[in-house]
Amino acid sequence: MATHDYIISNASGAAVRADLNNALAAIVSNNSNASSPSTTYAYQWWADTTTGQLKLRNSANNAWITIFELDGTMLMENGSASSPGLAFASDLNTGFFRSAADKINFATGGVERLEIGSSAVVFNDGSNDVDFRVESNGNANMLFVDGGNDAVGVGTATPSSYGGAVTLATANTTGNNTFTIAAGTSSNASIHFADGLSGDNAYRGIVKYEHNNNAMAFSTNALERLRIDSSGNLFIGGTTASSADIALNANGTATFVSTVRSNEGYSVYPPSDSTYSFATRNAANDTWSAFITAGGNATFAGIVEGSRFTNATNSADPWLKGVNSSGTETFNVNKDGDANFSGDLIIADKIIHQSDTNTAVRFPANDTVSVETAGSERLRVDSSGRLFVNHTADVAPDGYDSKLQLCDNSYQGSSVVLRRDQNNTSGGTLIFAKSRSSSKGGNAIVNDGDDCGSIRWYGNDGADINNEVARIRAEVDGTPGSNDMPGRLRFYTTADGASSPTERMRIDNTGKTILLGTSTNGVLVAETTQGAASNKNIIVGGHSASSIDGGTGCFVVLSNGNVVNTNNSYGSLSDVKLKENIVDASSQWDDIKAVQVRNYNFKESTGQQTHTQLGVVAQEVELVSPGLVSESPDLDADGNDLGTVTKSVNYSVLYMKAVKALQEAISKIETLETKVAALEAG
Repeated sequence: MATHDYIISNASGAAVRADLNNALAAIVSNNSNASSPSTTYAYQWWADTTTGQLKLRNSANNAWITIFELDGTMLMENGSASSPGLAFASDLNTGFFRSAADKINFATGGVERLEIGSSAVVFNDGSNDVDFRVESNGNANMLFVDGGNDAVGVGTATPSSYGGAVTLATANTTGNNTFTIAAGTSSNASIHFADGLSGDNAYRGIVKYEHNNNAMAFSTNALERLRIDSSGNLFIGGTTASSADIALNANGTATFVSTVRSNEGYSVYPPSDSTYSFATRNAANDTWSAFITAGGNATFAGIVEGSRFTNATNSADPWLKGVNSSGTETFNVNKDGDANFSGDLIIADKIIHQSDTNTAVRFPANDTVSVETAGSERLRVDSSGRLFVNHTADVAPDGYDSKLQLCDNSYQGSSVVLRRDQNNTSGGTLIFAKSRSSSKGGNAIVNDGDDCGSIRWYGNDGADINNEVARIRAEVDGTPGSNDMPGRLRFYTTADGASSPTERMRIDNTGKTILLGTSTNGVLVAETTQGAASNKNIIVGGHSASSIDGGTGCFVVLSNGNVVNTNNSYGSLSDVKLKENIVDASSQWDDIKAVQVRNYNFKESTGQQTHTQLGVVAQEVELVSPGLVSESPDLDADGNDLGTVTKSVNYSVLYMKAVKALQEAISKIETLETKVAALEAG
């Protein structure tokens, strides 16, 4: 074992020879030693006998890189997804790494894609927008997991476009899709629809096929509601023709049960070929019947739980009336004398569905109507004509009579969706109309400055909702006339610490846009996702436009910072009437001589183009002409001062200094030319 510093000092021949032999021994043995060489070099080998590893010095000569074990075993660093322990020379963020004990991970593009562990194999463990695809013979998407849209497709690469979490498709456009659930001949196959993952909630809806009798059954709330037997007969409310409420035979004929099996049920049965009878029975076995003949005429008779249905015998009586056991009228349909017997249906409290008592139309107060679903009120129209959606009382800010109000009872927010009908050619429209006449259909002309409608947003400050966040307002912008309605839009936002919004932008009737802002980060910020280039535009100006985006381009700000115009003309206000204290500028000769003109390129980390440019460096110019250099604080994305500054140079003034220095040079040249001419003549 030997190490050496590879420096041969001056000495006698024997000493030099011994020193050379030591150096060669170190090279031959790869500097094998229990400790690293005292003098190191980039790319130097070292056989570390302490750890039993062969190591290589890195290019910066500040660390050792383990290559493999001295017994021939090859090891690799644990690494990470962004820097795998084993990567490819041309693709350093793609390879293998170890995230934890007994795990191997695969990464591409610096992102983990696959993890193989001792207890599980996980694809896309990082929950990234990564798809998973399995091919079959002839189908590139036999199984496709759309990672970005949480959808699974069988035979399709776009399962989310079908609107379901799982989509079954086929690559053969003439073929059929089949989803098969197999079970034994004495077993059942079923699909369960669950409200939860355990307990009774797991079996709220069931579609079941019974192999032993070849029947299909449909259940809700864990109770069978409908059955189709092996012969094609349909049973509702039972499993056989004798037990069902309604049985529809496969040949198209219907069988109705003629007895009522519960104290509060109903039955339908045909007493003759041309008449159907509907009957109910209560606990006291009282019944009422309605006989409907083939001609569609109805006859009502009988009493149910004290309720009486009477057929009107003269025009003064209701056409149909219900009376409860205490004699109070519960509903009333009036006959108005018309041949069609149209009339009013008078309801005492609410209208509900027989099998869904949680859904109702209710009359909670005078001149008020409400609609309920799932036992909760969803919509109300009050006596003032206001429509409340998902709440029951006026929640508009003070002073506003809002006819349409959408929010929940906790005032968490609202939504309005305007959707184009598929049979129409235009989209949904929200209209605000303004008239100066208070009467309906008035035709008084509006005036310049009239408010034609606003969209306002409010927030709750903990005390009330009378805190306006932002506003868009439309106004008349000029003097209207026949078929002449000039308008403008005004945009407002509320500043931090303010209680009311301030106008920030205005678009007048000519299309002129005016901005007002207070931000130190810029009032108008135009950015692009494109990289810095000479063919990517950020701002484009044009003239002679007859429509939006129809003008001729004349001015462009490119994404690389260049500014281009059609005539290369740039100017500044310079009229003598605007200026005073006009004197000749002092000499700029020495300043221009001292300015260092450099070739340079921007660092890649700045995001700017990195081609070679010609210019100056602000810190160098500052030593010559400090007035040409300005600086601005560096801010983060939220406008916070980072404590550093960036310097810039006023090139326009630098150019004028150069013009002055050029004039001085011209004067000196002309003087020299005169002297040379005199010498040549003499």
